Amino acid sequence: MNATDDFTFVQWDEKYVFGTGTDAGGIQFSEFYDLKTDEWQLTNLWSTLPAAKKEALQAEIAHRFQCTGTRTTPSDCE
Repeated sequence: MNATDDFTFVQWDEKYVFGTGTDAGGIQFSEFYDLKTDEWQLTNLWSTLPAAKKEALQAEIAHRFQCTGTRTTPSDCE
């Protein structure tokens, strides 16, 4: 959440691959909720997002999946 974005984005991938493009075949379900207008997350807007937005979100989650860190060691993605 920040001044321009207030949303929840979730992808379910039982194989924990979280790829993008042709590598995204393991993703079973995607959810996107606009928390400014739907604070209870009742309306999944994923199917209404432009392809460029979907690709950017998928690239971000794939990048974050590769991050490492622990409770005492900061993430290497920051």
